[in-house]
Amino acid sequence: MDGHDHLGLVWIAFAQGEDIELATRFRDRLMVRILDRWPETLALPVMPTGAIPLHGHLIKTPSGYKLDPAYVSGYEVDLSSPLVAQPEAD
Repeated sequence: MDGHDHLGLVWIAFAQGEDIELATRFRDRLMVRILDRWPETLALPVMPTGAIPLHGHLIKTPSGYKLDPAYVSGYEVDLSSPLVAQPEAD
């Protein structure tokens, strides 16, 4: 998806499907090919509700995107969650 709030940044979402094992194998194989072709690809955090945060609520980190701590209440996630961007250690 190249959405209105993240133009130029393609987000790929995978449906679970009826056959979870088949869907998982498909996703894993495709992600290997994507990362081979575009090694700068970063992961998006999936919230406990299954939602992907709005682009403006994300912070880009070396390990992928993380939820901006200012928006945790809207996503039912705790500040200590690994899905949330943590302050860098001094």
